[in-house]
Amino acid sequence: MWPAFPPDQLVVFFLIFFRILAVLMLLPVFSARTVYDPAKLGLAFFMAIVTTSFLQGHDAMPLANDVPMDFGGLVLAIAGEIFLGVTMGFVVTVAIDAINYAGNVAGFEMGLTVANAIDPSSGLQNSIISNFYVMFASMIFIVTGLYLKFVEGIVASFLKVGPGQAIVSAGSLTTLTDLGGTIFVGAVSIGAPWIIVLLLAKVSLGLMARTFPQMNVFFVGFPLTIGLGLVIFAVSLPFAYAAIYATLEGSLTPFWTVIKAAAPGS
Repeated sequence: MWPAFPPDQLVVFFLIFFRILAVLMLLPVFSARTVYDPAKLGLAFFMAIVTTSFLQGHDAMPLANDVPMDFGGLVLAIAGEIFLGVTMGFVVTVAIDAINYAGNVAGFEMGLTVANAIDPSSGLQNSIISNFYVMFASMIFIVTGLYLKFVEGIVASFLKVGPGQAIVSAGSLTTLTDLGGTIFVGAVSIGAPWIIVLLLAKVSLGLMARTFPQMNVFFVGFPLTIGLGLVIFAVSLPFAYAAIYATLEGSLTPFWTVIKAAAPGS
């Protein structure tokens, strides 16, 4: 049986719904274009019902007097919930972008830029290696249960920042700007084997070209870099798994930082 909410708590329910929906629109797997929008809305609606019941059971539901009921106040409250949800989801998107960037670097070093394919999760053209890494990261996100930690964080965020109480603070903006370096750190940790080995291979080819001018370096180098890249791909997959998992799990820290920064009085 669906829980019955008092009429004065419906506003609180929809504030919860907007925050959850904003996060889901950016979380891996849930944000993919292959997931239909009605499914996202339905999941967010169901999670909002469960979260509202959870807050009522823990006496954490804010009173109607604590939530603005006038039009201007409601607009600001909804905007605050959407901003908090977007920033919470954005920190995870940055981790996926780092993985995507590492795959693009690997594909560029292998010479596979002419074989770019459409990434079904984003609709953008990426290298084949990048598409594999993004799908691999999505699988890790689900199979290892990392998504449960983020879902738990979404629900727990309402205990830290009540519905309609989210604020835009300098701490939230600082956290977002600090995430820029995360893309490069994550990309280097995942793509380091490709960069090092293929760079050494290209330096060796350059030395061979200087030593044997009559040799066609492009004829030898193109299949060599692809072959080496495939070998690196097979050998480094266990290390890539560890690096991708660490990158995704590492996004939990800024995820909670954003929540704490949005709390009143932070």
